[in-house]
Amino acid sequence: MKRRVARRAGFTLVEALVALLIVAAGLAALVDHQLALRANAELARERGVALRLAQTALERLRSAAAAGADPVALATPPTESADAATRYRVELRVAAPPAAPDAPPARYATVRVEVAWRDTAGGDQRLALDSLLERGTPPGLSAALLLQPGDVAPRLHGRPPTLPADARDLGDGRSAFKPVEDGTLVWIFDNASGRVVARCLAPATPQVASAAALATCGAEAAVDGLLVSGSVAFSWRLPPDADAPDDLPVALRVEIRPLDGSPMAPRYECFDDGGRRHPAPVRVRYHCVIYAETGGTLERWGGTIRLAGTAFSGDATLKVCRYSADYDGNGRIDNAEHPGVYAEVATALANQNFLVVAARADCPAGQPANPAAGRFADTATAQVQP
Repeated sequence: MKRRVARRAGFTLVEALVALLIVAAGLAALVDHQLALRANAELARERGVALRLAQTALERLRSAAAAGADPVALATPPTESADAATRYRVELRVAAPPAAPDAPPARYATVRVEVAWRDTAGGDQRLALDSLLERGTPPGLSAALLLQPGDVAPRLHGRPPTLPADARDLGDGRSAFKPVEDGTLVWIFDNASGRVVARCLAPATPQVASAAALATCGAEAAVDGLLVSGSVAFSWRLPPDADAPDDLPVALRVEIRPLDGSPMAPRYECFDDGGRRHPAPVRVRYHCVIYAETGGTLERWGGTIRLAGTAFSGDATLKVCRYSADYDGNGRIDNAEHPGVYAEVATALANQNFLVVAARADCPAGQPANPAAGRFADTATAQVQP
Protein backbone atom coordinates (compact mmCIF):
# COMPACT_ATOMS: atom_id res chain seq x y z
CA MET A 1 0.00 0.00 0.00
CA LYS A 2 2.80 2.40 0.97
CA ARG A 3 4.67 1.45 -2.19
CA ARG A 4 1.60 2.18 -4.32
CA VAL A 5 1.16 5.59 -2.66
CA ALA A 6 4.86 6.44 -3.19
CA ARG A 7 4.63 5.42 -6.84
CA ARG A 8 1.55 7.55 -7.33
CA ALA A 9 3.26 10.50 -5.64
CA GLY A 10 6.24 10.04 -7.98
CA PHE A 11 4.00 10.17 -11.05
CA THR A 12 2.27 13.28 -9.69
CA LEU A 13 5.62 15.03 -9.27
CA VAL A 14 6.67 14.14 -12.83
CA GLU A 15 3.37 15.37 -14.20
CA ALA A 16 3.75 18.60 -12.27
CA LEU A 17 7.28 19.10 -13.64
CA VAL A 18 6.09 18.45 -17.19
CA ALA A 19 3.24 20.91 -16.76
CA LEU A 20 5.65 23.45 -15.34
CA LEU A 21 7.95 23.04 -18.33
CA ILE A 22 5.04 23.50 -20.74
CA VAL A 23 3.92 26.63 -18.92
CA ALA A 24 7.49 27.96 -18.88
CA ALA A 25 7.87 27.32 -22.61
CA GLY A 26 4.59 29.10 -23.27
CA LEU A 27 5.60 32.06 -21.15
CA ALA A 28 8.97 32.24 -22.93
CA ALA A 29 7.25 32.22 -26.32
CA LEU A 30 4.83 34.91 -25.14
CA VAL A 31 7.70 37.06 -23.91
CA ASP A 32 9.54 36.60 -27.23
CA HIS A 33 6.36 37.52 -29.09
CA GLN A 34 5.91 40.64 -26.98
CA LEU A 35 9.54 41.61 -27.55
CA ALA A 36 9.13 41.10 -31.31
CA LEU A 37 5.98 43.24 -31.32
CA ARG A 38 7.81 45.99 -29.44
CA ALA A 39 10.76 45.77 -31.83
CA ASN A 40 8.48 45.92 -34.87
CA ALA A 41 6.57 48.86 -33.40
CA GLU A 42 9.81 50.69 -32.69
CA LEU A 43 11.10 49.98 -36.21
CA ALA A 44 7.82 51.26 -37.68
CA ARG A 45 8.18 54.44 -35.62
CA GLU A 46 11.77 54.84 -36.77
CA ARG A 47 10.77 54.37 -40.42
CA GLY A 48 8.04 56.97 -39.96
CA VAL A 49 10.61 59.45 -38.66
CA ALA A 50 12.97 58.59 -41.53
CA LEU A 51 10.17 59.10 -44.08
CA ARG A 52 9.32 62.49 -42.54
CA LEU A 53 12.97 63.55 -42.73
CA ALA A 54 13.21 62.45 -46.38
CA GLN A 55 9.99 64.21 -47.34
CA THR A 56 11.10 67.38 -45.57
CA ALA A 57 14.42 67.38 -47.44
CA LEU A 58 12.61 66.79 -50.75
CA GLU A 59 10.09 69.58 -50.13
CA ARG A 60 12.85 72.02 -49.21
CA LEU A 61 14.56 71.18 -52.50
CA ARG A 62 11.33 71.70 -54.45
CA SER A 63 10.71 75.05 -52.76
CA ALA A 64 14.23 76.24 -53.57
CA ALA A 65 13.88 75.08 -57.18
CA ALA A 66 10.51 76.83 -57.51
CA ALA A 67 12.21 80.04 -56.36
CA GLY A 68 14.59 79.82 -59.32
CA ALA A 69 17.54 77.88 -57.91
CA ASP A 70 19.11 75.12 -59.98
CA PRO A 71 18.34 71.87 -58.13
CA VAL A 72 21.64 70.35 -59.30
CA ALA A 73 23.45 72.94 -57.20
CA LEU A 74 21.36 72.09 -54.12
CA ALA A 75 22.74 68.62 -53.40
CA THR A 76 23.88 68.38 -49.80
CA PRO A 77 26.51 66.22 -48.07
CA PRO A 78 25.24 63.76 -45.46
CA THR A 79 23.82 65.44 -42.36
CA GLU A 80 22.72 63.96 -39.06
CA SER A 81 19.40 64.41 -37.29
CA ALA A 82 18.54 63.00 -33.87
CA ASP A 83 15.17 61.71 -32.67
CA ALA A 84 15.07 60.30 -29.12
CA ALA A 85 17.96 57.81 -28.95
CA THR A 86 18.17 57.31 -32.73
CA ARG A 87 20.47 59.26 -35.02
CA TYR A 88 19.57 59.54 -38.70
CA ARG A 89 21.96 60.23 -41.57
CA VAL A 90 20.22 62.20 -44.36
CA GLU A 91 21.81 62.54 -47.79
CA LEU A 92 20.35 64.47 -50.75
CA ARG A 93 21.66 63.56 -54.19
CA VAL A 94 20.77 65.59 -57.28
CA ALA A 95 22.10 64.96 -60.78
CA ALA A 96 21.24 66.03 -64.30
CA PRO A 97 21.19 63.41 -67.07
CA PRO A 98 24.06 63.89 -69.52
CA ALA A 99 23.09 65.94 -72.55
CA ALA A 100 23.82 64.83 -76.07
CA PRO A 101 26.65 66.63 -77.90
CA ASP A 102 25.66 70.14 -79.07
CA ALA A 103 22.33 69.82 -77.23
CA PRO A 104 21.05 72.18 -74.53
CA PRO A 105 21.42 71.05 -70.92
CA ALA A 106 18.83 68.60 -69.68
CA ARG A 107 15.73 70.32 -68.31
CA TYR A 108 15.27 67.69 -65.61
CA ALA A 109 17.30 66.55 -62.63
CA THR A 110 17.01 63.22 -60.84
CA VAL A 111 16.66 63.46 -57.06
CA ARG A 112 17.34 60.80 -54.45
CA VAL A 113 17.00 61.29 -50.69
CA GLU A 114 18.53 58.55 -48.56
CA VAL A 115 18.05 58.22 -44.80
CA ALA A 116 20.18 55.68 -42.91
CA TRP A 117 20.06 54.74 -39.22
CA ARG A 118 20.80 51.93 -36.77
CA ASP A 119 17.72 50.44 -35.14
CA THR A 120 17.37 49.50 -31.48
CA ALA A 121 18.43 45.92 -32.26
CA GLY A 122 21.68 47.16 -33.79
CA GLY A 123 20.65 46.49 -37.39
CA ASP A 124 21.41 48.91 -40.23
CA GLN A 125 18.29 50.38 -41.83
CA ARG A 126 17.90 52.51 -44.95
CA LEU A 127 15.04 54.37 -46.65
CA ALA A 128 15.19 56.13 -50.03
CA LEU A 129 12.84 58.42 -51.96
CA ASP A 130 13.32 59.04 -55.70
CA SER A 131 11.87 61.94 -57.64
CA LEU A 132 12.27 63.98 -60.79
CA LEU A 133 12.56 67.76 -60.69
CA GLU A 134 12.42 70.32 -63.46
CA ARG A 135 15.36 72.69 -63.67
CA GLY A 136 14.02 76.22 -63.66
CA THR A 137 10.32 75.33 -63.90
CA PRO A 138 8.07 74.55 -60.92
CA PRO A 139 5.89 71.46 -61.31
CA GLY A 140 2.67 73.46 -60.90
CA LEU A 141 3.06 75.17 -64.28
CA SER A 142 2.06 72.16 -66.33
CA ALA A 143 0.33 74.22 -69.02
CA ALA A 144 3.58 74.81 -70.90
CA LEU A 145 5.56 72.27 -72.82
CA LEU A 146 8.46 71.23 -70.67
CA LEU A 147 10.45 68.76 -72.76
CA GLN A 148 12.98 69.86 -75.31
CA PRO A 149 13.75 67.66 -78.31
CA GLY A 150 17.48 67.84 -77.57
CA ASP A 151 17.13 66.54 -74.05
CA VAL A 152 18.34 63.09 -73.12
CA ALA A 153 15.10 61.66 -71.74
CA PRO A 154 15.40 61.33 -67.97
CA ARG A 155 14.17 58.15 -66.38
CA LEU A 156 12.54 57.61 -63.03
CA HIS A 157 12.67 53.97 -61.94
CA GLY A 158 13.72 53.09 -65.51
CA ARG A 159 10.71 54.67 -67.23
CA PRO A 160 10.68 57.56 -69.71
CA PRO A 161 8.77 60.70 -68.67
CA THR A 162 6.32 60.33 -71.58
CA LEU A 163 4.61 57.46 -69.72
CA PRO A 164 1.50 58.53 -67.80
CA ALA A 165 2.43 59.38 -64.23
CA ASP A 166 -0.07 56.88 -62.80
CA ALA A 167 0.93 53.98 -65.06
CA ARG A 168 1.58 50.97 -62.83
CA ASP A 169 4.98 49.33 -63.10
CA LEU A 170 4.40 45.59 -63.51
CA GLY A 171 7.93 44.73 -62.46
CA ASP A 172 8.80 42.92 -65.70
CA GLY A 173 9.98 45.83 -67.84
CA ARG A 174 6.42 46.91 -68.65
CA SER A 175 3.87 49.32 -67.21
CA ALA A 176 0.06 49.22 -67.36
CA PHE A 177 -2.24 52.22 -67.73
CA LYS A 178 -6.02 52.52 -67.87
CA PRO A 179 -7.06 55.47 -70.09
CA VAL A 180 -10.49 55.27 -68.43
CA GLU A 181 -9.98 54.86 -64.69
CA ASP A 182 -12.88 52.48 -64.04
CA GLY A 183 -12.89 50.94 -67.50
CA THR A 184 -11.58 47.60 -68.67
CA LEU A 185 -9.15 48.72 -71.38
CA VAL A 186 -5.46 48.61 -70.45
CA TRP A 187 -2.51 49.86 -72.47
CA ILE A 188 0.78 48.06 -71.82
CA PHE A 189 3.94 50.14 -72.26
CA ASP A 190 7.50 49.00 -72.74
CA ASN A 191 9.47 50.81 -70.03
CA ALA A 192 12.60 51.12 -72.16
CA SER A 193 11.09 52.63 -75.32
CA GLY A 194 7.83 54.10 -74.03
CA ARG A 195 5.93 52.43 -76.88
CA VAL A 196 2.56 50.73 -76.46
CA VAL A 197 3.16 47.01 -76.98
CA ALA A 198 -0.17 45.46 -76.00
CA ARG A 199 -3.85 46.31 -75.71
CA CYS A 200 -5.55 44.23 -73.03
CA LEU A 201 -8.63 43.87 -70.85
CA ALA A 202 -8.71 43.79 -67.05
CA PRO A 203 -11.35 44.02 -64.29
CA ALA A 204 -13.11 47.38 -63.99
CA THR A 205 -11.08 48.63 -61.05
CA PRO A 206 -9.25 51.97 -60.75
CA GLN A 207 -5.82 50.35 -61.15
CA VAL A 208 -4.27 47.21 -62.56
CA ALA A 209 -3.31 45.17 -59.53
CA SER A 210 -0.64 43.02 -61.17
CA ALA A 211 0.46 41.37 -64.38
CA ALA A 212 -1.65 38.35 -63.37
CA ALA A 213 -4.79 40.51 -63.62
CA LEU A 214 -4.23 40.92 -67.36
CA ALA A 215 -5.98 37.70 -68.29
CA THR A 216 -6.47 38.65 -71.95
CA CYS A 217 -2.96 39.95 -72.54
CA GLY A 218 -1.46 37.15 -74.57
CA ALA A 219 0.31 37.25 -77.91
CA GLU A 220 -2.96 38.06 -79.67
CA ALA A 221 -3.10 41.36 -77.77
CA ALA A 222 0.25 42.59 -79.11
CA VAL A 223 0.21 45.94 -80.89
CA ASP A 224 2.71 48.65 -81.73
CA GLY A 225 1.78 52.25 -81.05
CA LEU A 226 2.90 55.65 -79.86
CA LEU A 227 1.28 57.69 -77.10
CA VAL A 228 0.27 61.33 -77.48
CA SER A 229 -0.97 63.00 -74.30
CA GLY A 230 -1.62 66.38 -72.79
CA SER A 231 -4.25 68.57 -71.21
CA VAL A 232 -6.91 71.07 -72.21
CA ALA A 233 -7.38 74.20 -70.10
CA PHE A 234 -10.11 76.85 -70.32
CA SER A 235 -10.14 80.62 -69.87
CA TRP A 236 -13.40 82.49 -70.59
CA ARG A 237 -12.30 85.94 -69.41
CA LEU A 238 -11.36 88.76 -71.77
CA PRO A 239 -8.51 88.80 -72.42
CA PRO A 240 -7.91 85.12 -71.64
CA ASP A 241 -5.24 84.10 -69.14
CA ALA A 242 -2.67 81.66 -70.52
CA ASP A 243 -0.63 81.56 -67.32
CA ALA A 244 -3.35 80.46 -64.87
CA PRO A 245 -6.43 79.27 -66.79
CA ASP A 246 -8.88 77.89 -64.25
CA ASP A 247 -12.37 78.13 -65.75
CA LEU A 248 -14.83 75.25 -66.08
CA PRO A 249 -14.50 72.93 -69.10
CA VAL A 250 -16.93 72.05 -71.87
CA ALA A 251 -17.59 68.54 -73.14
CA LEU A 252 -15.14 67.54 -75.83
CA ARG A 253 -13.41 64.67 -77.53
CA VAL A 254 -9.94 64.52 -79.01
CA GLU A 255 -9.43 63.47 -82.62
CA ILE A 256 -6.29 62.77 -84.63
CA ARG A 257 -6.67 63.55 -88.30
CA PRO A 258 -4.19 62.30 -90.91
CA LEU A 259 -2.65 64.55 -93.51
CA ASP A 260 -4.07 64.32 -97.01
CA GLY A 261 -1.85 61.94 -98.90
CA SER A 262 0.09 60.89 -95.81
CA PRO A 263 1.54 57.40 -96.24
CA MET A 264 0.85 56.69 -92.57
CA ALA A 265 -2.82 57.59 -92.15
CA PRO A 266 -3.03 56.75 -88.44
CA ARG A 267 -5.30 54.24 -86.78
CA TYR A 268 -5.88 55.60 -83.29
CA GLU A 269 -8.05 55.82 -80.19
CA CYS A 270 -8.35 58.70 -77.71
CA PHE A 271 -9.76 59.01 -74.21
CA ASP A 272 -10.13 61.91 -71.79
CA ASP A 273 -11.18 62.31 -68.16
CA GLY A 274 -13.53 65.25 -68.72
CA GLY A 275 -11.75 67.20 -65.99
CA ARG A 276 -13.26 64.99 -63.29
CA ARG A 277 -9.99 63.80 -61.76
CA HIS A 278 -8.40 67.23 -61.41
CA PRO A 279 -11.02 69.65 -60.04
CA ALA A 280 -8.57 72.43 -59.11
CA PRO A 281 -7.24 73.74 -61.38
CA VAL A 282 -9.60 72.23 -63.93
CA ARG A 283 -7.81 70.40 -66.70
CA VAL A 284 -9.16 67.82 -69.11
CA ARG A 285 -6.43 65.21 -69.43
CA TYR A 286 -6.35 63.22 -72.66
CA HIS A 287 -4.39 60.21 -73.89
CA CYS A 288 -4.29 58.93 -77.47
CA VAL A 289 -2.46 56.01 -79.04
CA ILE A 290 -1.63 55.89 -82.75
CA TYR A 291 -1.31 52.27 -83.88
CA ALA A 292 0.48 50.54 -86.72
CA GLU A 293 -1.59 48.47 -89.08
CA THR A 294 -2.33 45.01 -87.69
CA GLY A 295 0.86 43.04 -87.29
CA GLY A 296 3.06 45.93 -88.43
CA THR A 297 5.40 48.45 -86.87
CA LEU A 298 4.60 52.14 -86.63
CA GLU A 299 7.69 53.83 -88.05
CA ARG A 300 6.30 57.37 -88.44
CA TRP A 301 3.02 59.20 -88.34
CA GLY A 302 1.85 62.66 -89.32
CA GLY A 303 -1.33 64.64 -88.90
CA THR A 304 -3.14 67.07 -86.62
CA ILE A 305 -4.81 66.93 -83.21
CA ARG A 306 -8.25 68.53 -83.08
CA LEU A 307 -10.86 69.07 -80.38
CA ALA A 308 -14.37 68.08 -81.37
CA GLY A 309 -17.83 67.99 -79.84
CA THR A 310 -21.05 70.02 -79.80
CA ALA A 311 -19.31 73.20 -78.60
CA PHE A 312 -16.77 72.94 -81.44
CA SER A 313 -19.16 72.31 -84.33
CA GLY A 314 -21.31 74.63 -86.44
CA ASP A 315 -20.84 78.34 -85.91
CA ALA A 316 -17.61 78.70 -84.01
CA THR A 317 -18.27 79.99 -80.50
CA LEU A 318 -14.94 78.78 -79.21
CA LYS A 319 -11.35 79.14 -80.27
CA VAL A 320 -8.66 76.56 -79.62
CA CYS A 321 -5.07 77.61 -78.95
CA ARG A 322 -2.05 75.36 -78.55
CA TYR A 323 0.68 75.97 -76.02
CA SER A 324 3.67 76.10 -78.32
CA ALA A 325 6.98 77.93 -78.67
CA ASP A 326 10.55 77.38 -79.83
CA TYR A 327 11.66 76.19 -76.41
CA ASP A 328 15.08 74.97 -77.46
CA GLY A 329 15.86 78.02 -79.60
CA ASN A 330 16.69 76.06 -82.74
CA GLY A 331 14.55 78.30 -84.95
CA ARG A 332 11.68 75.87 -85.55
CA ILE A 333 8.74 74.21 -83.79
CA ASP A 334 9.58 70.54 -83.45
CA ASN A 335 7.08 67.75 -82.77
CA ALA A 336 7.70 67.81 -79.01
CA GLU A 337 6.96 71.57 -78.99
CA HIS A 338 3.36 71.08 -80.21
CA PRO A 339 3.29 72.19 -83.86
CA GLY A 340 0.06 72.85 -85.71
CA VAL A 341 0.84 69.89 -87.97
CA TYR A 342 2.88 66.87 -86.91
CA ALA A 343 5.26 65.27 -89.40
CA GLU A 344 7.52 62.23 -89.18
CA VAL A 345 6.68 61.55 -85.52
CA ALA A 346 8.72 58.57 -84.33
CA THR A 347 8.51 58.88 -80.53
CA ALA A 348 5.86 59.26 -77.84
CA LEU A 349 4.79 62.85 -77.15
CA ALA A 350 3.66 64.33 -73.83
CA ASN A 351 2.48 67.80 -72.76
CA GLN A 352 0.71 68.53 -76.03
CA ASN A 353 -1.49 71.05 -74.25
CA PHE A 354 -4.37 73.24 -75.42
CA LEU A 355 -6.15 76.36 -74.19
CA VAL A 356 -9.81 76.95 -75.14
CA VAL A 357 -11.01 80.58 -75.21
CA ALA A 358 -14.07 82.49 -76.41
CA ALA A 359 -14.31 82.92 -80.18
CA ARG A 360 -14.07 86.73 -79.94
CA ALA A 361 -10.82 86.51 -77.98
CA ASP A 362 -7.34 86.20 -79.43
CA CYS A 363 -5.03 83.38 -78.45
CA PRO A 364 -2.92 84.98 -75.72
CA ALA A 365 0.74 85.69 -76.33
CA GLY A 366 1.55 84.48 -72.84
CA GLN A 367 4.84 85.17 -71.13
CA PRO A 368 8.34 83.99 -72.02
CA ALA A 369 10.26 82.11 -69.38
CA ASN A 370 12.26 84.49 -67.17
CA PRO A 371 13.20 82.99 -63.79
CA ALA A 372 14.80 86.26 -62.67
CA ALA A 373 11.37 87.90 -62.97
CA GLY A 374 9.55 84.99 -61.35
CA ARG A 375 8.27 83.40 -64.60
CA PHE A 376 9.44 79.82 -64.93
CA ALA A 377 7.63 78.63 -68.06
CA ASP A 378 6.96 79.91 -71.55
CA THR A 379 3.17 80.15 -71.88
CA ALA A 380 2.93 81.41 -75.47
CA THR A 381 -0.02 80.07 -77.47
CA ALA A 382 -0.95 79.92 -81.15
CA GLN A 383 -4.35 79.42 -82.75
CA VAL A 384 -5.08 75.96 -84.09
CA GLN A 385 -8.91 76.00 -84.45
CA PRO A 386 -11.02 76.99 -86.22
